[in-house]
Order: sequence, then C-alpha cells, then structure tokens
Amino acid sequence: MRKFFQIIGVVTVALAASVVVAVAFVAYRGQALNREGRTYVDKAVPAITAQWSEKQLLDRASPGLRQNLSRARLAAVFHRFAQLGPLVHYEGADRQSLMSTGFGSGRTVAAAYVAKAVYANGRATIRLAVVERHGRWMISGFHVDYALNATPDIGI
Repeated sequence: MRKFFQIIGVVTVALAASVVVAVAFVAYRGQALNREGRTYVDKAVPAITAQWSEKQLLDRASPGLRQNLSRARLAAVFHRFAQLGPLVHYEGADRQSLMSTGFGSGRTVAAAYVAKAVYANGRATIRLAVVERHGRWMISGFHVDYALNATPDIGI
C-alpha cells in the first residue's frame, strides 16, 4: 500500500510541475505575441491615418475584412475621417484583449488594441481587431471614435 501512495505522490508532483511549466510558457508566449501585435498596430495606425489612406488599410486588411467591406462604404467612412486632417501626434496602442485559438487550420491569434492620436483638427481613439495567421498580422476590424476641435464663438 505504501508503494501505491508513493507512485500516486510522484505522479501528482509530475502533473503539478507540468501545469506550472505550461502556464509559464503560455504567459511568456502571450507577452511575446502582445509585443508583436502592438508593434504591428503602432506601425499600421500612423501609416493608415497620416493622410487617411484607404489603400493602407486595404493592404493590411484580413481576407474577412476585405470581403465584408465595400469600396463605396470604405470611401464614405474615410471621407468622414479625413475631416480630422493629417496626423500630428500618435500616442501609441494598448492591448485590450488577446486570445489564441487554433488547431485544424493552424494557429490563429486574435487581439484587440486601442490607439490614441492627435490630428490637425481633433483627436481620435482607434479600435483595431488584429489577427495573426501563419506569421502574418492583419487588421480584421477598424473603428474610429473622434472629436473635431470646436470653433470658438466670436462675439463683440
């Protein structure tokens, strides 16, 4: 009976050690993926919004985003965004969530970031959904909340 409990104890310790190693690996890999995703977003947002380039967004768009986005809708939305004017200062992105899924068709990483920027005519908060497939990051969602600078009232 004593031998049985020793074997159970060894198996339990081995399983616990495996779980600790797996959690540490996932945490380490998650941090690396976050750095990669943030670097991608920090390059993409200024490229897209410096002059509000539809082409820059389409060059980075995931197949799903391209499929669901008509050129007319994209042109209309970017026409509105262009009211902000050119990019003056990019404040960077922060990750909001990260989820790794996969199997079958290979690993897919999905993350959401929020970036803030100042433009000639106002400020914007840009929310991006990004995915990484086969080592390539792509934008799967792009949303801009903005406020134009108010023109002050002038009176006599």
